Amino acid sequence: MVFGYTLFALIALFLVVVFVWLAVRNAKGLPLKTSSSILLVIAHPDDETMFFSPTIRALRKQNHRIYILCISTGNAYGQGKIRVEELRRAASILGIESGDVFNLDYEHFQDGQPWSKQQLSQIVMRYIEMLSVDCVISFDANGVSSHPNHVSCFLSLQSAYTEGVMPLDVQVFVLDSVCLVRK
Repeated sequence: MVFGYTLFALIALFLVVVFVWLAVRNAKGLPLKTSSSILLVIAHPDDETMFFSPTIRALRKQNHRIYILCISTGNAYGQGKIRVEELRRAASILGIESGDVFNLDYEHFQDGQPWSKQQLSQIVMRYIEMLSVDCVISFDANGVSSHPNHVSCFLSLQSAYTEGVMPLDVQVFVLDSVCLVRK
């Protein structure tokens, strides 16, 4: 019986080492220009920390300027004002100036409600132009956690791209949703 547990532990350890090795091996920097201006499009306060903090930290080490565009206050439980302040503090800890954090509070972009990809696309495009960014980072089609607001961020960028309104010199990157085992 002890042999069975030892064998199981060795196999589990081997799998962990393989997963870590694959994660490190596949970790590549983004192909960005030196000193890029980057717009991070997130749905709620806390997305920057929960999903993008490693990316933000790596980009800040490379001296890229990062702006955060947060589409909602995350007010689903009446905590919107607290969450907006938490976003500002988290951004500061991550090295982002408070003036580079934009938190929207529009009636048609409330936490948990479906968002129009066309309306959101127009807003995101306004910020891309206003801030003269050359890179945008957001969620992928699965929205990491399948949250409809995360998915809406992706769909708005996809809409801007397919409609030809995304400037050709702006790169768009999305966070790759991975299965729970890989996480």
